[in-house]
Amino acid sequence: MPELSIIIPVYNTAQYLRACLDSALSQSFVNFELICVDNHSSDGSADILRDYAKKDSRIKYLMTDAHGRATETRQFGLRAASGEFITYIDSDDSVKPGMYEHMFREQKKHDADIVVCNYDLVYPDRISHSYSDMGDEVINIAETGYQYYFTKYFCMPRPNNYLWSRIIRRGIALEHGIEFQPVDISEDTIFTMFCTAFANRVVHISDSYYNYFQREDSTMRLTIRSKNIADSYARAFDCAERYINSHDLQEVFHDIMPMYAATRVRSIIFYIKLVGNDDEAAFNNLALALKGSGIPMYLRRAVSESLIKDGDLKKTIVRALEHLDREKNR
Repeated sequence: MPELSIIIPVYNTAQYLRACLDSALSQSFVNFELICVDNHSSDGSADILRDYAKKDSRIKYLMTDAHGRATETRQFGLRAASGEFITYIDSDDSVKPGMYEHMFREQKKHDADIVVCNYDLVYPDRISHSYSDMGDEVINIAETGYQYYFTKYFCMPRPNNYLWSRIIRRGIALEHGIEFQPVDISEDTIFTMFCTAFANRVVHISDSYYNYFQREDSTMRLTIRSKNIADSYARAFDCAERYINSHDLQEVFHDIMPMYAATRVRSIIFYIKLVGNDDEAAFNNLALALKGSGIPMYLRRAVSESLIKDGDLKKTIVRALEHLDREKNR
């Protein structure tokens, strides 16, 4: 059994795919399987994957049953994984040399269930190094409690809650039935949030090992432009809540959900503005998305319990809740 399953979901990223694959295959850590899941690409990505699979026995080339959402491609790869730990790489990104060797050195040293590294935001004209400003740290969640970890690290202004910046003990997902939820966006954050809730020890590495490319044709930006991003985030939140209720996890997440709701508002505003909308357009999209969602109930708790430390975010949330109340009373 390999120590690590590296899962790369692929859809029409032929232009960047070789660089992604080369960065994984050239790692000094070698005890891994590379699971490449093609979501029925039409740009030659499949040919590249088949060519690489012929040359390196560590590569498993798979194709989904039919073209579907990114979350289904991730789940397809997860089911095929056999490693003790799992991680993901987006097929238009890359990893730096020494990443997994360093992560497994720390994992063994501290018997960690999850190891997280820093990452760079790579723009066409600049690089924002070590974006999440994360330091070296060992966190015993069994002692501190999950609320402490979630509030401190998932809710920071520059959060590090991505799948690709961490290795996760696969047994956590297997034991607790954690799968990728049927959503259009944020499936990685939800999966990471659930896995971390059941981890005993998490190690943070300050070194930045992942190149998160910021391109106009990136998978994330194309998703934002093709979907109602505010509504997609609201639906993802509701999906996460249903999972919590169906798995009797209300007690574990009781103090998490208000802050999780606040971070979803922050993400909605950020990504709507990222594609060129102004503040007012972002707010209108947010207010519309909150209407039919369960998020407002948790936002009211976050405000009343003074859980939101970001002043601008709090003002936006209060304004949105007041807007909902006016709409309701009409």
